[in-house]
Amino acid sequence: MTSISSVLPDLYHRILPSEVLELRVRESLATCDDCVKVQKGARPQYQAALKCCTFYPILANYLVGAILAEAPGQAQSLIRRQLEQGQFVIPVGLGPAPAYQWRYVNKRPEEFGNNADFLCPYYQRDSGGCTIWQFRSSECRSFFCVSESGVAGEEFWRRFNEMLYFVEINLSQAYLLERGFLPQDFKSQMNLLRRSEFKDGDGTNWFLSQTERQKIWDHWWGREIEFFLGGAEWVRSLTTAEWQREFGREFKPYVEAVRESFRRTTWKGSTTSRPTKPGLPISP
Repeated sequence: MTSISSVLPDLYHRILPSEVLELRVRESLATCDDCVKVQKGARPQYQAALKCCTFYPILANYLVGAILAEAPGQAQSLIRRQLEQGQFVIPVGLGPAPAYQWRYVNKRPEEFGNNADFLCPYYQRDSGGCTIWQFRSSECRSFFCVSESGVAGEEFWRRFNEMLYFVEINLSQAYLLERGFLPQDFKSQMNLLRRSEFKDGDGTNWFLSQTERQKIWDHWWGREIEFFLGGAEWVRSLTTAEWQREFGREFKPYVEAVRESFRRTTWKGSTTSRPTKPGLPISP
């Protein structure tokens, strides 16, 4: 069994309550190093070289900063290159271009896990690992194609994702406001990374022009790396009391939903681990 705290970066250890951090789970069926969906007879089946990584995650600004400060050089170089090329690396965070989003929304179901055009940019094809593993997004962190605890386990991870996404969104917005941006800036930037509806031209929109980038970055133009690094430092400096004061009331239902869904799983009350394949690896 693995505690939730051991598979989360310490960025969250002062934000998430102990009743969540101390939950112990086990996923021995869906593991990154021995993907059940690429094993013979699996339906649907993923390509071994792609697995479930045919998905481009949105990374909150403070996670980008943590990657730039602590992740392997390959991930840091990629983010810097994305920024230089005018990809969608903006103050709220980074994510897929509208053109990727349009193609992803319109993909066939069987393309997931099988179409390399959707492959995550942070995926290591040579090793099958993840270059941003420690700081991956809530969607990646909570995704298990099969749960050892069945339907109840799947429900637990859905609730866990909702809780962690709440944290990501609110920390990202709070840091944006802390650095002089406005609430409408957060809304418009999130709409770039997560389209609620598509506009003409989105299907071919892969890059931001320099004029667009300057407008979006505003007073932080030219200091983008400094901005991201500051986000990670700002989150690390948050105290439990500050988080509770700002977000505690809204956050509570998400925590309760996670705890309630956990009570329905087979993990509740387990005291020993079976000698099975290890799940929830801390590193790829």
